[in-house]
Amino acid sequence: MVSQRNFSTIIAGTTAFMAMQLFSVFTPRPAEAFEPTRDLQLNPEISANLSSNTQLSTPGVDLRSQDFLISQNTGSRISFIPRGKTKTRRSRGAGSRGCTDEFLQEELVTLLISSDRAAGQTISGHPSFFWHLSQPVKVPIKFALVEPGVAEPVFTTEIEPPPEGIPAGIVQLEIPENQPELVPGKLYKWSVTLVCDPYKYSANPFYYSWIERISTPSELEQQPASLAEAGLWPDTLAAILAKQKANPQELSWREELFSLFTQVGLTDVVEQERQRLELPQGIERTGEAASE
Repeated sequence: MVSQRNFSTIIAGTTAFMAMQLFSVFTPRPAEAFEPTRDLQLNPEISANLSSNTQLSTPGVDLRSQDFLISQNTGSRISFIPRGKTKTRRSRGAGSRGCTDEFLQEELVTLLISSDRAAGQTISGHPSFFWHLSQPVKVPIKFALVEPGVAEPVFTTEIEPPPEGIPAGIVQLEIPENQPELVPGKLYKWSVTLVCDPYKYSANPFYYSWIERISTPSELEQQPASLAEAGLWPDTLAAILAKQKANPQELSWREELFSLFTQVGLTDVVEQERQRLELPQGIERTGEAASE
């Protein structure tokens, strides 16, 4: 059995799945090894509402001040400031008939996004995508990245579960460097599907959100605090997890990650991760982690 708190590597064919102390990193196989997904039809209502000129506004709420106050309250040195302006929606798909009741008792999948009202922004041509599993999943998970209005997916791959299931926790999926880069200024849809019924994709639960590649801001430092201040959510998560992987004994990076989740309302994920890792509600930070 694979421990969820100890490093281990599972090799299945050409697929490498690493169960880390805090998170999992999935290195996909080439996209051409898989058939295009069949459950990524754009909702006409959502498609009609997509516009790069649509302003996202929250009456009476200063998002920047709110996030700063939350970060101060949690003791974090990293404050995420949302910049996305494209009005979008995120939802769980209508499919569920292909899964047994155990998959419907609770939200197995939570997309780790900063907002369900705005597309995530990245400066990476090959960004990472993140989601959380509340318990081990024993069915394949299909990931797909598509450009609205284009029939061929940009990238698609499938995670096959080991016998004990894909471990609970945070999953990071990296788009391989040998795949085409995301184009700056374009909006992409990404989805995670639980493949309970491989013969009827419309019956499978799926979750989706949006991402947009933007031009790199001038003089941007490739450090978590700077990326968060620039509103680059997936890049910030990737940078923090890279720090945590490089310094597994530096627990402050894990706490910075939990603080970021709290800032954007992902408190359930934080509670589940603390329970899974048997952590106290907070730790005393060591070092100047966020300023590195």
